[in-house]
Amino acid sequence: MDTTIFKPTTFFLVKMSNKYSPEKAKILLRKGYSYSEVAAQTNYTERSLSDANSSRWKIDYHAAFEERIEREGVSSRLNVENSFANWFVGLFDGEGCFRFRVQNEEGRSTTVSLVAKISVHDKTRTVLQTLR
Repeated sequence: MDTTIFKPTTFFLVKMSNKYSPEKAKILLRKGYSYSEVAAQTNYTERSLSDANSSRWKIDYHAAFEERIEREGVSSRLNVENSFANWFVGLFDGEGCFRFRVQNEEGRSTTVSLVAKISVHDKTRTVLQTLR
């Protein structure tokens, strides 16, 4: 996967500058990068990216992300061995659960939360230490 976004000379100028780079941020969002991925490559925070996009840039990053998935497939950020992944899937299948909650208070915004939880007996604490 080619992750080059700018020509080398342009990228050099952006890297040397300690200022915000709205053009780079917009290019990354149009390519389907998430706010967290764009924040990691620019001086923006996820919140400032979200605010700038909703108020000024108006980039449909959901559609861009879908196009990225179609183009590149689902990326895996996990760098784990298959044996560990298989072990973890088995552990979560037996001891884990997802909890989904929607909380809507009158006059306030709706809060949606998703929690992944693994419960093990205290005697098998080493399992949780392995996961760290």
